[in-house]
Amino acid sequence: MSATLLALGNSLADFFANGSLASMGFAVMACTGSISGQFLNLIFGFGFNLINGTSTKAIEFDLFKFDPNDIDETFNLLIISIVMVMLVIILVSSFMKKFKLTKCYAGFLFSLYLLMLVISFGGFYLLNKKKST
Repeated sequence: MSATLLALGNSLADFFANGSLASMGFAVMACTGSISGQFLNLIFGFGFNLINGTSTKAIEFDLFKFDPNDIDETFNLLIISIVMVMLVIILVSSFMKKFKLTKCYAGFLFSLYLLMLVISFGGFYLLNKKKST
């Protein structure tokens, strides 16, 4: 219950600010603020604390260890690598198109999303099938 109240208090100011922005005609800015504010809190809140905790050994979390013989860790590294490559492709193609989103570009992004889903779920299915046998 207290985490819910804390989250409500954290996002209440954003709610009113984004509502005011939308009523003034800046709807895109309001939508961006709704997503990016929470995302920034998530990245900095968990990211810095997790890296600090693992580097000082206060948290037992093997963030910087990699065992190439463990198939789960190899698959996770593959997924992270694919996501990073997709992010670079999206950023470069967005800059090349000067951030003009066409139907063709939307189809390209949707196909990248579907490719990532197929790889993720297919790999997860194959790993679980291999573990059960």
